[in-house]
Amino acid sequence: MARATPGFRASVLAVLLVIALLSLLPMVRLVIAAVAPGGELDFGAFAQRLAKPTALRAMWHTLDTSFFGALLALCLGGPFAIAVTMTDLPGRKALGFLLLLPLMIAPQVTALSWLHLFGPSSTLLGMAGMAPPPGTPNPMLGRNGIILLYAVQHAPIVFITLRAGLSRIPRDLVEAARASGAGPLSVLWTIVLPVVRPYIVAAAALAFVSGVGNFGIPALL
Repeated sequence: MARATPGFRASVLAVLLVIALLSLLPMVRLVIAAVAPGGELDFGAFAQRLAKPTALRAMWHTLDTSFFGALLALCLGGPFAIAVTMTDLPGRKALGFLLLLPLMIAPQVTALSWLHLFGPSSTLLGMAGMAPPPGTPNPMLGRNGIILLYAVQHAPIVFITLRAGLSRIPRDLVEAARASGAGPLSVLWTIVLPVVRPYIVAAAALAFVSGVGNFGIPALL
């Protein structure tokens, strides 16, 4: 394998430096605006703002919905990752692409779509004669709706992460375990989970952080 030339390394480092600056500068500006709104450091005022009941309530709701949204995203994305990576499911490549579609849709669009789906003007529910009457509270509004849409929006992240871990498991090892009489659950527990455990943690962390940074869905629900 050819070694990277010094010029190539310098170019890569320059690109990474630009990306780091573009990523960090907005956060640095936000921190400065929070702790020094008048140009002078004032941690006392910053602490008072954080201690306000409205700020604490918003923080709690954010952590709560992000945590349970990440758990539900694991439950949605994990089985699909196993089915696409470790089985001979027909159409699994197309299924893998379809599972990525929520990442291509803006959170606001996702929230509006689901609100319409379960609202009185829902086309599908209207065709089935199940549309709720006007004035009925939309079941997507509130905590449960936010958690559900976090899971739908972030399940592709779980799917991609776990698929990368599952692809590292040797197929002959799984086949040998099945040939020796191990059942699917035994293979999953003794072979698959030990290998992908770090990927499960990474997938959950990514889904949680994505939920914390998702403003579009809770803003509409």
